Amino acid sequence: MIHSTDDDSIHLIRLFIGVIYLCVGTDDEKTPAKKSKIVAYKPPADIAKHITKDEANRKLWDEAMTHASEGKQVFLAQIQEIFACICCQDLVHQPVTTECKHNFCKVSGRA
Repeated sequence: MIHSTDDDSIHLIRLFIGVIYLCVGTDDEKTPAKKSKIVAYKPPADIAKHITKDEANRKLWDEAMTHASEGKQVFLAQIQEIFACICCQDLVHQPVTTECKHNFCKVSGRA
């Protein structure tokens, strides 16, 4: 059986990941590196609600959340790695989850 994840949930999660990516990637490279305190990351309530609804990927979300204590940059990197399409290797778009818990883009699955 193949489960298609709620489009609204996925759209919101992809938007959330994009916003984090933009925020993390805006550091000025000319500024000397400073040791910064790692602050545990907690997703906003609306995103957390959609993560909770994604039962087909519960194990993957649990794995990703273990990295939230390492800060939002590490958390984002884990999300991008865990939710990469097994076909195109990009972040899943309109994801489909197989029974064996692999994710791929809906378009990539059309063969």
